[in-house]
Amino acid sequence: MARRDKHPKTKPVVVRWIDSMGTSGWNNLDKPTDMECTSVGHLIKKTKDRVTIAMNRSHYGNGDYMEIPMIAVKSIRKLKE
Repeated sequence: MARRDKHPKTKPVVVRWIDSMGTSGWNNLDKPTDMECTSVGHLIKKTKDRVTIAMNRSHYGNGDYMEIPMIAVKSIRKLKE
């Protein structure tokens, strides 16, 4: 018998965002070096300040949370589950 998913439903999303980065040594600052990242997870919460996604979901609940400041977010796209 299949186990029923009893925790609140969350929507799977793809979040594109810019991360911080640092360099050492000699560098050419004329070449842009953005650190665009892509994270996939279940949307837990979105506020004006941050988006929170969970990387894992099971009948026990959500796990491995990630919070991304909204100032760094380029896009949030919903996925079909």
